[in-house]
Amino acid sequence: MAGWAYIVVIAGLLIAIGALGWARRSERLRRATERQSAMVLAREAAFVAILQRLATAHLLEEILLEVVNAIERIIPDCLGSILLIENGVIHHGAAPSLPDFYNAAVNGMPVAEGVGSCGSAAALRKPVIVTDVFNHPYWTPYVELAQKAQFAACWSHPVIQPDGAVIATFATYYRTPREPTQDELVTVRAFAEILRLAVGQFRNRQDLLHAKDAAQAASRAKSRFLSMMSHELRTPLNAIIGFSDVMRLELFGPRNLPVYKDYAENVNRSGKHLLGLVNQILDVSRIESGMLDLQIEDVEVNPALSDILQMESVAIARKTLQTRILNGSELLIRADRQSLRQLLLNVIDNAIKYSPVGGTIEIDGRREGEMAVLEVRDEGPGVPADKIAQLGTPFATFADPQMVDSKQSIGLGLSVSRALAEAMEGEIRFDNLSTGGFKVEIILPAGDAMAH
Repeated sequence: MAGWAYIVVIAGLLIAIGALGWARRSERLRRATERQSAMVLAREAAFVAILQRLATAHLLEEILLEVVNAIERIIPDCLGSILLIENGVIHHGAAPSLPDFYNAAVNGMPVAEGVGSCGSAAALRKPVIVTDVFNHPYWTPYVELAQKAQFAACWSHPVIQPDGAVIATFATYYRTPREPTQDELVTVRAFAEILRLAVGQFRNRQDLLHAKDAAQAASRAKSRFLSMMSHELRTPLNAIIGFSDVMRLELFGPRNLPVYKDYAENVNRSGKHLLGLVNQILDVSRIESGMLDLQIEDVEVNPALSDILQMESVAIARKTLQTRILNGSELLIRADRQSLRQLLLNVIDNAIKYSPVGGTIEIDGRREGEMAVLEVRDEGPGVPADKIAQLGTPFATFADPQMVDSKQSIGLGLSVSRALAEAMEGEIRFDNLSTGGFKVEIILPAGDAMAH
């Protein structure tokens, strides 16, 4: 009996130990399940908050901070970081818990394997988990930086668009060497995905807003243009019809009277003005449709300038302007001869329009490397600084209503000039002068040699 009692006692102990082990395993499983459930709920709440922020955010940084703050709430001992990737270069996005000196050091680093966790993750296009930065080849060049920033582990996940482009990295740093749990890996991966969606949606929304603003600006410019054109076309047409009716009906007597000669000149002048307006509109249409037929050759600047100033001599004399050619008249420019003349004519005509009576227009030239630069300066009122970028846009004009000639501007001359410069592999720049006035720089390929 004693033997059986001993066996019963041992069996009871084994059952009790087994039950205790089962209870402990059950408790661990329950706690793990609760942690996993809590993490899932926290992730879902974070994603809702990110999407809500996305609906109201005006800056991308607001969304990035929301994402970083959320991961730091879910994994309390981590330091979140988002780096943006553009043209193979790392740019700081958001990392409020990391030191400023560290964020500054990372900004501008190249995307390449061996450039820490994030540079490597972006280059390899896969997660890089470094559990100890002081004993990993990717961090060898940055050990001192990590020591100063006081972190010892870094896990980084690339953020990849559907087209395969890496647009960012999402990383978590830790103060001590640390391996991720499976739940943490899932969480970081999920955050990288929501970050991809949020950044993509934000940029799409910004693109739509910019497109809307551009469309509204174009619509306003078109409305201004139609309003101005209705005036510009009606005025000379009324003159043509009025004076021709006087002559047709011989209201002042026979047609051989001297007064009719003045009327005929007015009709001719009004017709030329109309032709100029129509030609400007046709120039814009021709350029936008890509129908320019350019014959690129070496063109001497001096003859072109002399011809244009002669053409504008009446307008220059009417306002008693002084014109000075300072330097660069000997330059050769690789351009289409007719297009260059039209470009110069538009720019100089614009300077005449906006110059005050008795003012000075200066034309300066120089060579910069492979490019020739012609600069036209006037003493006009200039353009508001926030509007300069809009110059050269069709129908955009910032004419001063107090200026006598400003009513003649329909906002096409500089637009045509910009398009012509770009078609000849150059550019045109606008700016106010610090001493007052305005300048236009025409930059085109220089010819093979100086003309003498």
